[in-house]
Amino acid sequence: MKILFNRTSISSAISPLMYAVSGKSTISAADGILIEARVPDTCIMTTFDLEKGVRIVVEAKVIEEGSYIINAQKFNQTLRVMDGEEITLSVDDKMVASIVSGKSSHKMIALPASDFPSIPDLVSDRSFIISQAIVKKMFSQVAFAMGNNDQRQVLNGTFVKIDDDSITMVACDSFKLAKCRRRTELTNKNTNGNAHLEYAFIVPAKTVNDLQRLLEDDPEALTQIYVTRKHIVFVIGDIT
Repeated sequence: MKILFNRTSISSAISPLMYAVSGKSTISAADGILIEARVPDTCIMTTFDLEKGVRIVVEAKVIEEGSYIINAQKFNQTLRVMDGEEITLSVDDKMVASIVSGKSSHKMIALPASDFPSIPDLVSDRSFIISQAIVKKMFSQVAFAMGNNDQRQVLNGTFVKIDDDSITMVACDSFKLAKCRRRTELTNKNTNGNAHLEYAFIVPAKTVNDLQRLLEDDPEALTQIYVTRKHIVFVIGDIT
């Protein structure tokens, strides 16, 4: 595998990917970034800590196809000290990853893509589109009341209810409670024939905090949210 990255594009992609890096897992692959390079210019990077995952499409020039896992923390730290504008990442047959930029070079051990934790099937025919700014603002208004390591897992997050023309969020740690409701335009993207939007789910506290950093304040920016049986999927630009 051999890929050429622009320093700016790869650096901006690494930050959201780090939100789903375990760092404490006994599975080495969960501490890494799954890099899938496909000719001509498709590079997909994925991190998954067994609870939440981030997938992003990165601008790159793929010289040689391949799929490998690179340790996320080491890769992130290496990129920070590189001095060139173009980053070259290559992995040889001996599973040695080389990162070269300008006069700087670094090597680390890669893992086969097959070792990466199995990501749940996130395909869903139930989805809607909503303003990123609204979701971000509402999360910020209730997040202070979320539970922290409460034995009742349902309190360690934010309850979200979606209706045809409104969104409601509630957080409660059994001592304090915060609730907000807002009427807003919701675009129904259901493909299952259901003309009504009626969803209720709980977004875990860690994910709420990550989403507040990922979502934009621009009122024109939109996010598409998919609802599956066990998962909530946020699509924010090139980030899933």
